[in-house]
Amino acid sequence: MNYLRIMKYPGSKKVLIPDIENYYKKSHKHLFVDVFGGSGSVSLNIDSKSTVYNDLNQDLVNVFLSIQKRPQNVYYLLKEGVKFRRSYVEERGQSRSSIEKETETIVREQARERGIPEKDVQSVLLIMKMSLSFGGMGNTYATRKEKASMSYISKTLDQMDEIKEKVKKWKIENMDFRELVERYDGNDVFFYFDPPYSGQDWYDINFEMEDFRDLAEIMKEMEGTFLLTIDPNFSGMEEVFGPPYEIKEYPNENGPRDGILNEPRRRAFYTNIF
Repeated sequence: MNYLRIMKYPGSKKVLIPDIENYYKKSHKHLFVDVFGGSGSVSLNIDSKSTVYNDLNQDLVNVFLSIQKRPQNVYYLLKEGVKFRRSYVEERGQSRSSIEKETETIVREQARERGIPEKDVQSVLLIMKMSLSFGGMGNTYATRKEKASMSYISKTLDQMDEIKEKVKKWKIENMDFRELVERYDGNDVFFYFDPPYSGQDWYDINFEMEDFRDLAEIMKEMEGTFLLTIDPNFSGMEEVFGPPYEIKEYPNENGPRDGILNEPRRRAFYTNIF
């Protein structure tokens, strides 16, 4: 599978995509709604007839709006950022205290020369920031080798034609999940729920227990079909959602610590597709 992705982001769903796709196909629904869209990894890789990408984080939404409306700007500025960082490392060596600021300066200079809107500049800087950080957290380096850290963005550039063809067909929303379900619920709709990880300070907008309770009530009442995936180890999840339809294990893609492989990741699946 040619896995499309734009940037690193905490809680990647790469290993789940084949199972999400299977549930969507079983539903026989027309519209796929990615309620907590995040980095877009699910929406980009599901073969849906129609797609709604949604996230409450306006900065993430702006990334996809930039790709949808002005993909040439995103591609050009990303390419210039990669080129500058590589030349910086080759000529001066590693100097992380200044490289981020200098890269941003170069990106902004190139944008001014071409009259590229500030929204596109911010989108490119966010892609770079997340992709160069450990686990997509945005605040730590992914590697000690700057050249290696650029390979992720280089692959995004290689995939940009495929990415823009996908994104240009999306309906892009910036709503609370409650409002989104109310707007789109119907008998030809498939909702994919992957809420922010409970108890983790990974996101600009986090989920509280009351949000999970509201989501559980919404799933009980909705007309459309749904799939919810969640870590079964999160405290209180089974009390809120009940026993899962199934629990699956997936390889942990994080590297081994002290030569010991990490435990497999487990995900609980909740659905009204039977």
